Amino acid sequence: MKISKHSDSQLVLKAGARTRLLALGLIMLMLGLVAVISVRVRPVMPEEVRLPNLLQNQQRDPSATEQTIQTSSATGFGGLSLGQYVGEIFFRRLQGLSLAGLVGIGLGLLILLGPHSNRVVKFDKAKQTATVTQPRWFLRKKQETYPFRDVTEVRVERNRESSSRSKKNYRVDLVISHSEGVPMSRDYIHYKTIFPLTDVYRYSYQTAKKYVDEIQGFLI
Repeated sequence: MKISKHSDSQLVLKAGARTRLLALGLIMLMLGLVAVISVRVRPVMPEEVRLPNLLQNQQRDPSATEQTIQTSSATGFGGLSLGQYVGEIFFRRLQGLSLAGLVGIGLGLLILLGPHSNRVVKFDKAKQTATVTQPRWFLRKKQETYPFRDVTEVRVERNRESSSRSKKNYRVDLVISHSEGVPMSRDYIHYKTIFPLTDVYRYSYQTAKKYVDEIQGFLI
């Protein structure tokens, strides 16, 4: 997490970027493109175009082979068998490196189109609003704006599920309060939404507390 802007009227935080995942996607895409481009498919040579079944039949019974060729020519199946055999040769050459390249391109594009960019939180004193922008799939973004009065807490959160004794086991959470309906009525609902500013617990307590104090100092 980093503070990209801090002025008298605005505080902008950026966090949650998955730079390693983005780098992996770019590497897979580039390697896939290189693999596909490097594969050279040479034309099918005349000596490669032969029908193994007919050759085997000729070894066993030459008369049966002649009859098969005449039947295939008359019915048009000879051209079909020839095209099928050429297709098998073609697709056999596309296997291996080229298929791996296509898989790399597909996975690379899938990663690049995923939600790997920064989560941005913008506090604006002039508008008295906090705007949370979160990345979504296919380069889309979801933006939500809340008044300052709904920002009920900025706190340090410890990873309670981890058994590690590492000191970097904390993150910063932004707590937003919501309410629907009329207070004191049956349809009134009050709940809270927690926006983790980082997806992983990666800070020491001192570092996380420093960010919390700076955000709280701005909101006062």
